[in-house]
Amino acid sequence: MLFVHIIKRGEVEYELAGLSEDKELWYILPPEFKNLNDHKVLIAKPTIKNVVLAIKPINGYRKVGVKIDQNLREEYFDEDENLCYKGSPLEEVNSTIVSNENMSRTEEENFLRQKIIELESKLSKTEVKLHEVEKKFVLDKFDKRQNPIEWLDRYHSECERLNVVTKRRK
Repeated sequence: MLFVHIIKRGEVEYELAGLSEDKELWYILPPEFKNLNDHKVLIAKPTIKNVVLAIKPINGYRKVGVKIDQNLREEYFDEDENLCYKGSPLEEVNSTIVSNENMSRTEEENFLRQKIIELESKLSKTEVKLHEVEKKFVLDKFDKRQNPIEWLDRYHSECERLNVVTKRRK
């Protein structure tokens, strides 16, 4: 089985985003070969025609399996049965979709931890300067007449609202 990842890029424009034999390891084509219309052997398959008709929104996608026949074998495999296109090897990438049932609890936690670190890194790069944030605070400075617990709760709410997320920045 040859699995095909197709993305709708325009009203009548479709991209062949990747090929796979097992849905675990995907092979991507160079940008100049991604136009689905250039893959005559593939678009001749009824399954691919139906998939193209089924994708409605722009950037919508489908992943579908196609039985490998002689025409597909000649077009997408080399003599050693490696996936390629027009004789050129394709770049392999791991699937970006992580299946929770295939992961142990520890692997899942490590994956989520890594994603959190990446997101925090992105957030810290986009944070504004603290003196700019202070101007947007809708909170009076603490004085001894206020309830300290309520004031701290409001302070933390304001920090969240203004994307001040790290303890150091707070």
